[in-house]
Amino acid sequence: MTPRLWIALTIPVGLVSIVLLARSIRALVRLVRGSVVAWLPVEPVQAFRLDAPGPYQLGVEGTRFSRAFADLDFDLRSPRGDTLSLPPVLVRTSVNSMTRSRLTLRSFDAPEPGSYHLTIRGIRPDHDPNDRIVITHPIGGSMVGLILAIIATAFLTIGSLVGTVLLLVLPGRASR
Repeated sequence: MTPRLWIALTIPVGLVSIVLLARSIRALVRLVRGSVVAWLPVEPVQAFRLDAPGPYQLGVEGTRFSRAFADLDFDLRSPRGDTLSLPPVLVRTSVNSMTRSRLTLRSFDAPEPGSYHLTIRGIRPDHDPNDRIVITHPIGGSMVGLILAIIATAFLTIGSLVGTVLLLVLPGRASR
């Protein structure tokens, strides 16, 4: 193949991969933001509403690298007053920014829509008032798929960019 033919191939591949990369990143951000059902302050007793039965996760959000959540213990009651099982999440989902971090800790199955009551023990008196408890839909599998798509399209974008530059800068050597 001639260098011109390769360039005619690498440029469209690069453009398509850039579009796919942007869409994958946007889909990941939308997935993470859309998974949040409720943000709750870190208080000993509180109630929140779930509109549908099904699987949920309980997590924490606070200052990055904070140990404020290390000793928390949770008790969750259904609208009927039944205690719900809160097993630890096997593969924790973590979402981080420069200053904040969100980490899933527990999972639970809501048996029905309604008002759920959460009791938290072990709250440190010096916890940051901006710390929150976060109730989310499980997104682990979808998040892994989107991260793999981002990695693949990033490699494709970089590869097509490097290939195009090499073909333009070293046209005589690329055809050997």
